[in-house]
Amino acid sequence: ITLIPVPKFVHSNARVRGILVDQLFHQCISIVTKPLKAAAKMGIMMNGPVGNSRYCFMPLISYVADTPEELLVACVCSNVSPVTTATRDQFG
Repeated sequence: ITLIPVPKFVHSNARVRGILVDQLFHQCISIVTKPLKAAAKMGIMMNGPVGNSRYCFMPLISYVADTPEELLVACVCSNVSPVTTATRDQFG
């Protein structure tokens, strides 16, 4: 668990401020998950329940988020599904 900073950029263009906030979010998540990325790629030694050491690979497979954050993580706009490629008109 980590705290993500909530910056207030002073750029006059709102779209540029939004892009900067999104880039900062992705950079923070990258920093926080760096040890997990290394463990998923190269593996890590862990002890089993009986004390035997085993080489384990731990990919990040779950991320809990609300809808605006899901859109941010998926890099899609607000009228598109973060899970599929469906647009708002195709939702039904």
